[in-house]
Amino acid sequence: MQFYFRNLRSLSCYCIALLVFMAMPALADENMFKVKVVGSGKPIILIPGMMSSGKVWESVIGHFEANAELHILSVAGFDGVSPVAKPSLHRLKNEIIDYIDRKNLSRPVLVGHSMGGLTAMLIASHQPEQVGTIVSIDGLPFIGPVFTGSNGTNVENLRPQAEQMKAYFSSLSPEQLAQQTQMGILRHTTDIAGQNLVIQMASRSDPKTSAALMFDTMTTDIRKQISKISQPLLLIGAFGAMPDDQAKANARKTYQQQLVSAQNARLIVHNESRHFVMLDVPDWLNEQLEKALEM
Repeated sequence: MQFYFRNLRSLSCYCIALLVFMAMPALADENMFKVKVVGSGKPIILIPGMMSSGKVWESVIGHFEANAELHILSVAGFDGVSPVAKPSLHRLKNEIIDYIDRKNLSRPVLVGHSMGGLTAMLIASHQPEQVGTIVSIDGLPFIGPVFTGSNGTNVENLRPQAEQMKAYFSSLSPEQLAQQTQMGILRHTTDIAGQNLVIQMASRSDPKTSAALMFDTMTTDIRKQISKISQPLLLIGAFGAMPDDQAKANARKTYQQQLVSAQNARLIVHNESRHFVMLDVPDWLNEQLEKALEM
């Protein structure tokens, strides 16, 4: 293929544009998530957490796909999905709401893990009439008390630490991100195959996306806003990484206090499971989901 330029100036403009294009990072087509749809029946949207993809839901998919239409999300920038230019938690929330509207989904169930659980509650707080039952797996309306041990913590208290975390994670390579994940892997799961999966997903995640969404998660507090959620809200706590019974009792109190403004919320806890409940105790989780969704 040949290109013809009328003058040196037009050639220079072309070269500059080409260099700018070549310098751009590989970005997704400006969607915050990809979706895989399987099964038929009641619509359920599965939202993964930080540095995770739809792969974490395999046990849930296998259990429910015969009776439900599962919309399995994988977030841009995590586990090999190309990042977008300006990732944010609230953008993710808005795009999921738009997806529900575009696909004409009738009050879909939202099931989210960790950051995905917070996202599910954000969606329900913003558009309560658009969704059905909400299940948050070890994802709180505000993560601050997990760091401080006090539900008196607010966003401004946590903001300096969130800024530090954002700067630190932005400086990492994907390999270093995986190393950080491996160092704390026993907080995530005790399942060997699950540990390998969690580390692999982190190694294929974009550090800047991780930093941005971690900052958003740490500085988002919807403890009051969940009062707008009238449909059932189930929070599942995973306390297996707690050192003793007293720590578990304190954690239960913290989790329960976060639900006080919700109209129809309840807490259930697994005292042995680590953070990835779907990897550690899949049968137990599926049983709880069946009860919550009346399936």
